[in-house]
Amino acid sequence: MDKLQTAAVIILAAAAAARVIMFDTRGRTHRPLSAAIAYVTFVWLGSLAFCAAFGLAHLAVWLLIFGLALHTGAIIWAGGNISRIHPRKR
Repeated sequence: MDKLQTAAVIILAAAAAARVIMFDTRGRTHRPLSAAIAYVTFVWLGSLAFCAAFGLAHLAVWLLIFGLALHTGAIIWAGGNISRIHPRKR
């Protein structure tokens, strides 16, 4: 990865990890599966930012592949319907 790609990975992964950890849970029902997924996502994104920041490109690539595999699995599970992956309930 070049410097621009590394900076993009660090900024995007850190921003996403911060957003996951700062989720406001007041008034929400605790769901253990959702909490576990959020924890794994936070650890994955934090590890990705850490690896990219410290030049561990080989591990960062594997973490990116892991994230792609998670998204691919979600798309397959939803039958290709993207709106089922991130539903908007209002």
